[in-house]
This record gives sequence, C-alpha cells and structure tokens, in this order.
Amino acid sequence: MFNSMLKAITFWIFLVMLYACSSDVDDNPENINPDAYLIGVVSEVFGKPINAAAIGALYAVEEINAAGGIYGKPLDLVVRNGGCDSETGRFQTEKLVAEFDVVALIGPSCSASAALIVEGVLSQHNLPAIGTTTTSPLLTDLDKDNIFYRLQASDSIIIELFFNEVVNDDVQRLAIIHRGGNDVFNIALADGLAQKFSALANKTLTAQIAYPEESTVEFNEQVQLLFDSGDFDGLAIFGFGPDSANLSIAIEAEMRRRGISRSSIKGVYLNTADSSVQQLGSKVLFDQSKSVEPAPISMATAPDLSAWRQAFNQFSDDDRGENALGYDAMYLIALAMLKAGVNEGDDTANIRQAIKMQLAIVSGSNAATEAVTIRFGEFALALDTVASGGDINYNGASGVIDFDLAGDINYGDFRLQQAEATDDGLVFSCLQSLRLYPTDTGVAIERTACE
Repeated sequence: MFNSMLKAITFWIFLVMLYACSSDVDDNPENINPDAYLIGVVSEVFGKPINAAAIGALYAVEEINAAGGIYGKPLDLVVRNGGCDSETGRFQTEKLVAEFDVVALIGPSCSASAALIVEGVLSQHNLPAIGTTTTSPLLTDLDKDNIFYRLQASDSIIIELFFNEVVNDDVQRLAIIHRGGNDVFNIALADGLAQKFSALANKTLTAQIAYPEESTVEFNEQVQLLFDSGDFDGLAIFGFGPDSANLSIAIEAEMRRRGISRSSIKGVYLNTADSSVQQLGSKVLFDQSKSVEPAPISMATAPDLSAWRQAFNQFSDDDRGENALGYDAMYLIALAMLKAGVNEGDDTANIRQAIKMQLAIVSGSNAATEAVTIRFGEFALALDTVASGGDINYNGASGVIDFDLAGDINYGDFRLQQAEATDDGLVFSCLQSLRLYPTDTGVAIERTACE
C-alpha cells in the first residue's frame, strides 16, 4: 500500500512540475540526470499537464533503469509539447538536439510536425525517431534515410475506407475541403480520396480546396470557392476538430444564402468526431455524416494490452491510448541500444547510428525462430538474452510491432461512425469495426460488428 501511494505521489509531483514549466520542462539543468542517456519526447498535450506518450515513456524508463539501464547507465527523458502544428514540433525538436544532445526521439504525435522534422532535423542530425500517432502515407516517402519509424498504421487504409463509403452512397460529384500548409496528414487524405474518386468513370471531383494550416475560424474565401467550383452531392472535410466544426458552420451559412438544401447532399465525410465537432459542429450539415478514425486497440491486435494497462495503472491513472505507444517506443529504443552494445565510451553520433540500425531488428522483423520474445516489463530478460549472444523480438503493449523496410507497421484498429443531430449536439455511433492485420501474403481487413 505504501509503495503504491509513494508511486502516485511521485507521479503527480512529476506532473505538477511539468505543468508549472509548460513546454520547457527540463530547461533547468538540475532536472536532468547528467549521467544518463537522454531521450527526447515531442508530442502534444490534450487536456492533461503532460502528453500521453511521455507518461508511457516515463513508466518504461523507470522499469528499464530498475533493471540496470543500458549496461549500468540509466536513461532520462526530456519532454516537450510540440503542439500539433509543423513549426512548433520542428522548433522543439531542434532545441532537444542543440541543448540536450538527445540520442533518439519519441514522437511526434501529428503528421504535420513529423513532415518537417523528418526532412529537416532527423536527417540533418541522423536522429532516429519513433512516431506515436503519425499516420500520413506521405511520411513513408519523406523518410529517405530510413530514420523514422511509427507505431500506427499508415492512413492509406483510412483513405480506402472513405472511398468505399463515398461509392456506396452513390455520390456522383464530390467536393473536398481540407487543412493545408504543411499538414501532410489531412493533405494525404484529401489527395488519396481525390485520386481514387477521379479515376472512376462517370464521377466528377468538383473541387479540392485547401485552407491555411493556421486557420480555425475564418473560412469565407475557401467556402466561396467551394460552392463556386460547381454543384456537388458529396462533401469530404478533412481537418482537426475546432477548424472542422467552425468550417461546417460557415458552409451551412453559405448553403442557406444560396438556397441549397442539405437533402441535395448524399453524404458528408469527416476524419474526426472529437468533442469540438460534437458540441460545435453544424447539426444541419453533419447530421448523418460519417467519420473514419483509428479505434482503441483491440485484444486481437494487442493481446498483452490489457495486462499492461493493469500494471501501468499502478503507476498512473492516465488512460489515454498513446500511453502504450510511448511505452513501446521507449522500450524499442532501449532494446536497440542494448542489442548494439552501446557503452559510455560511445559518442552521440555513434549511439544514434546504432539505434537507427537496430530498431527494425529488435522489433522482430524477419526474426529468427530461436529469437526470445520480449514483452512488457521484461527488460531484464532482454539484457540476459543479449548478454548470452541471443536474438530478441519485442512484442509490445500496443501490438506485435514488426517494422517493415520503411519503418511502418501493418496492423491497426479502425471504426466507421455515423452522426445523429440531437438537442445536446451531435452523437456519433459506430457502424462497423475494422481490423487491419498481417498475413503471409500481405495485409487483410477484418470487418466486424461494433462492440
């Protein structure tokens, strides 16, 4: 009981310290262990004093250090709030490199941040990174140095699901409006759907319009262009919650001004159904709209998740899905260092290169049959296995994590939802669950009823 209380007190002191210092958590040298290998975390804070990936990574660091660290040397985290925009994420990552000489990066969470980080900071400094919820298909092409890995499947599957819904709803003339700028996540969704729809006979893409990345409330110019481009009977809106909600209000107002009824639109499609959309989105436009989003990880996809969550909750009562992703990212980085034989005599450049070369190997890609499976909490087993010359295959809290040649994974859980307008706002109900999983010949999709 005492140990549990001590852990809880320590954790909340950590959170208070992070909250008090905002995104410059560890700018004070006394907060950094000078004798540790430093790992950077750049992710987003949503309604908590610390980002979810960092909490999971912190839990992993405590486990790893308790087991002896990397051949006797501990790990430490330097945490940053990267926002969910491209410039903030790049700025914070550059600070981690310049001021703390981190050997690896966990994050970012958003593809917009990852795009500039991958092409700029990571390549320039040969800094290996494991993204948590960065899912844009464009990131695979941007990573020309094989230095960026990610723990959620590419959105190519979500594009396919949107396309299927648009076709099933018999949409003939599709318009797309989306967040632009450096937001490769929403741009990739828009481009992917536009290309697939345009390739069909007797189908017309009437408009594909990007609004500025920084816009959240002012969309008059883009909405005018949307309607001036031609009549449409299907509309896809790809953005984040606040801008999608405000954009829907502007579109509804323009429909009224032009005398266009909602019944003339067969389908409206969203890539987010968050609280902003539910509470502030247009009930007229979004009633019966559909969204496709990543779903909570299933037991089929991640058989150890439930047991890990039970153990993690002894450390923290945070219950966000990205906890497990941050934990797995930290474990993979530590296992890569272990497998490479990193020691105190290695400089930062050599350590980064070693991690880069070992990440796919310790994830179990093309693992030998005699490789020892390492699950959560088994760092001591990994240490013993590597010390005796054995191979390891990490199966994490969030899934099996076998990185392919591009540093991607090929599994994940998704859901198709439909909105209903109520007196209290929009309510989204699940229509279908979809699980992406690897097979001997590629990737398959399992469609099931919603739980």
